[in-house]
Amino acid sequence: MRNFSDFDATFSKKRILLENTNRKYYELMKNVFMVALFSALCLPLSAQKREHVAERETLPTLLKKNELKVNLPVTIFALFPEISYERVLNPDVSIGGAVGCSLDGGESYLNTFQFSPYARWFFGGSRKSMEKSASGFFIELNGAVLSSVNDNSEEYYYVNSAVTRVETNRNLLGAGLGVAIGWKYLNRSNWVGEILLGGGRDFINDGAYPRFGITIGIRF
Repeated sequence: MRNFSDFDATFSKKRILLENTNRKYYELMKNVFMVALFSALCLPLSAQKREHVAERETLPTLLKKNELKVNLPVTIFALFPEISYERVLNPDVSIGGAVGCSLDGGESYLNTFQFSPYARWFFGGSRKSMEKSASGFFIELNGAVLSSVNDNSEEYYYVNSAVTRVETNRNLLGAGLGVAIGWKYLNRSNWVGEILLGGGRDFINDGAYPRFGITIGIRF
């Protein structure tokens, strides 16, 4: 009987130990399940909050689709103030126009007047620039209506049966098409800075026209 009692006591202790182990394991799995469930519920809320923050940060920029800029190098060094207006159609495409005129009759710049409508396609850049509408690297297709001074114009007059040659400066009107490439930067305050390099062909006068600059302006 003593041996049977000892065996029963030992079996009871093992059963109690196994039950305690199972209970602890059950509590552990329950806690793990609750943590996983809580995390699963919180992740969509956190993701939604980040999306709302992103929308709140980009919404003012998306609503501002107009730009007004000035070309600094030709304005300062060539006495050819050039102002451009640009309209953002979507995050990848914009259209605009630049107009400039010479203040010294074309002595410091190739043309005396130039109006250049253009369209731009933004196709890449850094991650930060690509997150902003109409910024980063771009390709531009432009046109031009311009006037320039021909310094080599010659006119001949008959005076007293003699031919007199007179050199004159004559304004030439031209028009053409061209291309350019550039890069645009837009900061959080909607200030714009861009670098542009290109040119075009003047089909009327069989010449060329420049399209370059470093512009600074504001998006509004």
